Amino acid sequence: MRKLLTLIIIGAMLISVARVASAVSQTTSTSKEAATSSSVHSVPLFKHNGIYVVAVLINNAVTMDFVVDSGASDVSISEDVLATLMQKGTIRKTDYLGNKVYQQADGSKMPSKVYLIKSLKVGDRMIENVIVRVASARGSLLLGQSFLGQFKSWTIDNTTQSLLLQ
Repeated sequence: MRKLLTLIIIGAMLISVARVASAVSQTTSTSKEAATSSSVHSVPLFKHNGIYVVAVLINNAVTMDFVVDSGASDVSISEDVLATLMQKGTIRKTDYLGNKVYQQADGSKMPSKVYLIKSLKVGDRMIENVIVRVASARGSLLLGQSFLGQFKSWTIDNTTQSLLLQ
């Protein structure tokens, strides 16, 4: 019985990994336009408690302020934001990709649910099929590499307090 349970758990984990890998493939293919664009787009940043944040439109439904976080492997949303998107019908249970373990800045490891968001828009730049992790209800909204990494380059201009996306 124990071996059967172990096989079931391993099978479920492999399915989750396959769904995440498939989503990464979709994100890469739908974001080629962003990566090959030669024009630089400037998006205003705002300081909140000394940290740069940027307005992000999620699934053409909700605009929230995200911390620009180059150290975050994926975009991070809170449970509250996920619940709002589900209420609005812009994310469904079928967008759930499984669980993934994330290493935090302090070195601790945190399992999180992973979803595929249809689109994130910053300024006039939209990336489709973005992988997001769901943090706790009080978790920060982080604009991580699953969005930023789709561009040829991105920088923060401290003089003009803007995010430059190319």
